[in-house]
Amino acid sequence: NFEHVFMDGKSTDNTLQILDQYVGKYEHLHFYSQSDKGIYDAMNMGLERATGEWLFFLGVDDTFFNGEVLQNLFGNESLKGYDLLYGAIIHSGTKKKFFHEFDKERLSLMNMSHQGLFTHRRVFEKIGNFSLKYRTLADYEFNMRWFGDGSFKIKYVDQVITAYNEEGLSFTYFDKSFYKDKLKLVSKYLEIDERHAAFPAAANLVCNIQLKNRDFLNALKSAFKASRSSGKSFYVRRAFRQIINSVIS
Repeated sequence: NFEHVFMDGKSTDNTLQILDQYVGKYEHLHFYSQSDKGIYDAMNMGLERATGEWLFFLGVDDTFFNGEVLQNLFGNESLKGYDLLYGAIIHSGTKKKFFHEFDKERLSLMNMSHQGLFTHRRVFEKIGNFSLKYRTLADYEFNMRWFGDGSFKIKYVDQVITAYNEEGLSFTYFDKSFYKDKLKLVSKYLEIDERHAAFPAAANLVCNIQLKNRDFLNALKSAFKASRSSGKSFYVRRAFRQIINSVIS
């Protein structure tokens, strides 16, 4: 028992005409076309319109790995009673598989793909919807919120959920606001601060991403945090060296 809710941001191609051909044929298919403030505003509107207990978000050109995904998960008695279920994803082009069972340390370093995550409605009811502050990584902030909450039952399932591609906005847009805040979010929700052994690696990763995107001031701040928490000046010296090389080149 499922439904498809399509959220269209006032597209000007033939998306609406294509969807209109199917809406009358399938009762479980619904679509809405209205202006939105970005990806996560559309996702928030979609979850408000959905009527089911479980929510799952697919982007354009993402698909379920096969037609048995839903039955394998929700027809499995051993998986009942959980609040969040997550599994692997596979790149539709390279066929590279990404699968990780997460703990706080891993989540401080990398995001859990929303294309591999089923979330029960009660999670949103308790911690709220996606933030509109972060243009392409609000799902990362949301994942840290529910992971750090501590009250939800979470289960990793060893199966591929989705085939995805890398042509979406999140793969091409640098979310400067998120990376500026990331270490604060890691500390607030995952309780990994400068006293934690995992903090230098998280700070160094943020620094590297900021350097790559030429956000030099914030990269230096991240490098200082990595050095301060680890007691090693290497991070700052390396950041300065990379900034100088980038400016010269």
